[in-house]
Amino acid sequence: MSDQPARAADRSAARAADVAAAVLGHPAVIRLDGGPFGSIASYLPGRRLAGVRVGTGEEPTEVAVVVRLGHPFPGLADEIAGRVRSVLGPVGVEVTFSDVGAADAASPPAR
Repeated sequence: MSDQPARAADRSAARAADVAAAVLGHPAVIRLDGGPFGSIASYLPGRRLAGVRVGTGEEPTEVAVVVRLGHPFPGLADEIAGRVRSVLGPVGVEVTFSDVGAADAASPPAR
């Protein structure tokens, strides 16, 4: 029996977690969010990672974030997409801004 599917699942989980870390590292990002209806998510072994869905094939990678007030969305979307591409390479990226909050906003749990 081949463990190839398990290794592929492990790689996908690691990639989603790496994307999440890169996006959360942006100073304007308060937290990841599931987006409309909580649909932007990755299903990792034993848990659900809201806010990141790595595309397969020609599908774009999707991220949904809550950001701090005072950052223009177009530039911020480009910066976040750049962080995703630093992990995944040259892929399409769709950024959803789910909400904005104050710079000192506490981070409630992701949907």
